[in-house]
Amino acid sequence: MPGEIRLSLLQMAEEIEAGDLDLEAIRDQVESLESLRPWLSLEQFDRRSVNQRLRDYAEGERQWLFAQPEG
Repeated sequence: MPGEIRLSLLQMAEEIEAGDLDLEAIRDQVESLESLRPWLSLEQFDRRSVNQRLRDYAEGERQWLFAQPEG
């Protein structure tokens, strides 16, 4: 995901420099990047937690959808 964020920001910067984006288009881009904000502040990736959530999902457990991440 961090690579995806970087690519999105680079693309937006290139489009701005080239004059390809107007103010409204820039706002739309920023809104789409807003959903990626949690990834920007992620200090570490907890693989075990993700794997447990995937197992829960595969077993039909839906409580994890509303659970707050630990940490």
